[in-house]
Amino acid sequence: MKCQISVNDDLKSLLNTPVGYVKINKYWINHNNSYECAAWWEDSRIEEGVYPLLLKQNRFAPYNAFLQAKLQSVVIDDFFPALWAGSTTSNTPYKPQNIGEKRNIYKEFDIIESINNTGNIEGNDIDVCVNPFVWESVVKATRQSLSNMNELYQKYIIHYHNDGDGNHNTNLSMIEYCSNNIKNLAKAICIVKNKQKYSEYMGNTYSQNIIWTQAA
Repeated sequence: MKCQISVNDDLKSLLNTPVGYVKINKYWINHNNSYECAAWWEDSRIEEGVYPLLLKQNRFAPYNAFLQAKLQSVVIDDFFPALWAGSTTSNTPYKPQNIGEKRNIYKEFDIIESINNTGNIEGNDIDVCVNPFVWESVVKATRQSLSNMNELYQKYIIHYHNDGDGNHNTNLSMIEYCSNNIKNLAKAICIVKNKQKYSEYMGNTYSQNIIWTQAA
């Protein structure tokens, strides 16, 4: 479930700071083919370990909040030959250039999903822990996002009643967009509130399940 949580005053002070940890228990290969030449690529192996989770804000619309971890990886293969019109310009077979070099891989995590997975029994491919002290700030930001989205929904409902579907179904599309977000935001609040309630009764169990964060 993805929902667009805006950064309010409660979350603004936490931006770019660690609000939890992620534990990589099983490596995977990151394939990077985002180079200026479409044929070039580099594979790196994500290193297991515990990494800080930072609260970040999308620089582009809808400027939503999310969690991000900077993972370490090691290059295991690459392909950067000199090419002309898609063909190599050398008769010598290409040999990887960067094997063994370190790379930083930035992985995004959903805030609500991460909170919901906090305190679960460890041992998954990826374990996540979000500090319970920030949960209430997330709830407040989600409530504000829900109110803002409802205002936008009401605006397009009025447009729909006055103008119909809108040019290229704009009014209908925005009503659908707002409705989906309202549903997800409301569900997100329920998820975090339930997590807060259960954490009060299962504090000792949660503490044992997130003891791995001490390795950070």
